[in-house]
Amino acid sequence: MYSRTLNNLKKKLNLRLSFIFSVLFVASFLLLFAITYIMLSSSLHREDRDTVTLKLLELWSQYQLGGILTLRLELMGTRSRADDDIVLIRVADQQGGTLFLSAPEYWDHNRIEPLIRAHPIHPGRSSTIMLDGRRYVLELSSVLLSDGNILQAGMNVTSREYLLSRIRITFAFGMIPLVLISFVTGSLLAARSLRPITRLSDTARNIIETGNIHERLPTHGGRDELDELVVLFNRMLEKIEVLVRGMREALDTVAHDLRTPMTRLRGTAEIALQEPDNPDGLREALTQSLEESEQILTMLTTLMDISEAESGAMKLSLEETQLLPLARDCVELSQYIADGKEIQISNRLPEGLSVTADNSRLTQALLNLLDNAVKYTAEGGSIEVTAREDGDSVTLTVSDSGSGIDADDLDHIWNRLYRGEAQHSEPGLGLGLSLVRAIALAHGGTADVQSRPGRGSAFSITLPKE
Repeated sequence: MYSRTLNNLKKKLNLRLSFIFSVLFVASFLLLFAITYIMLSSSLHREDRDTVTLKLLELWSQYQLGGILTLRLELMGTRSRADDDIVLIRVADQQGGTLFLSAPEYWDHNRIEPLIRAHPIHPGRSSTIMLDGRRYVLELSSVLLSDGNILQAGMNVTSREYLLSRIRITFAFGMIPLVLISFVTGSLLAARSLRPITRLSDTARNIIETGNIHERLPTHGGRDELDELVVLFNRMLEKIEVLVRGMREALDTVAHDLRTPMTRLRGTAEIALQEPDNPDGLREALTQSLEESEQILTMLTTLMDISEAESGAMKLSLEETQLLPLARDCVELSQYIADGKEIQISNRLPEGLSVTADNSRLTQALLNLLDNAVKYTAEGGSIEVTAREDGDSVTLTVSDSGSGIDADDLDHIWNRLYRGEAQHSEPGLGLGLSLVRAIALAHGGTADVQSRPGRGSAFSITLPKE
């Protein structure tokens, strides 16, 4: 139970952020304290060493003048000064034996000397000794005299050590509320920073539970990464809503459009079963069934291609494609159908114009545009295939002299299975233009149309050159 609770706590992002904030805050404070403490301690030590050094130079000069006797007379005159920080003067021989010792009268000299002798004498260096536990802290400095003896001076640094000790203790006790404050502050900052993510999570959970994709997250007009995430999430929901609505409409249309061929297929099979002894009737029924099945299969395959292209899942074999040979082949194939209506298709593409595209998919899109143009162009009309280069893109256009498209239909002709009133008289599934636009989008391009009723239409595919 405890491990499960601990794991749940670890999964909480705000707790992890709060912990990281606290660690960084405390580490920064520790670093700042360490730098400040080291600088303060070094400054105090340097000041005390300078004081001891000056005193040693003064005593050294007195000793050089008259030895221990002169030193003793000098100290007798200075011991009466209460503000003198040097509390201990000692002259030792080369073996460490004490030749002269001056210390406060209330100190036990029998205890002081063994403590001093216990510390090795290093002229030019300092050492610290404790008297009566930590009641007195002495810092000893030594200098070598001309006769080989060693002069030592001890400074009372108890106040300095007490100050540094109080600073350490204060810092140690101050760390407890500091850690609590940093953790609470980190929790508040993390909760506030993660509020958009929390709302996003709640919205996503609500959408999963209720299926309501109309819900959106509020934005605050900020420009930070979290606000951008909210905007992208809302756009994603809008895209999903459009796709779901399109899928529902497509399914409704497919269900409606499949009902007729499936009914004909079933009717053909029932009629064939009623005349089992008529081989010609059975053969004709099978032929009609194959035609209806082929139409249904074509519809479903085209719908799958459009869905793959719109979702970005269409696999493209991109290569450098010369547009002139591609258009020439498409025009030749479409001309066979156009000859039945005495329609002339002209190819006016310049040489050397190329794009990076999937050759088969681009051919499929151009054939669909040509097929549409042939269907809705009257007998004796004309169709023209042109292309132009515009910077980093190429626009391929199929223009016809057909009946044109009504203004009410222009906004819907790219929708799946959409067929205007004028198109119901012509055979087709209403998927050709949807596939053209899907192929263009899959290549990173666009599809457009310009049309006026009675004056023909011009369908364009714009693709990037690379």
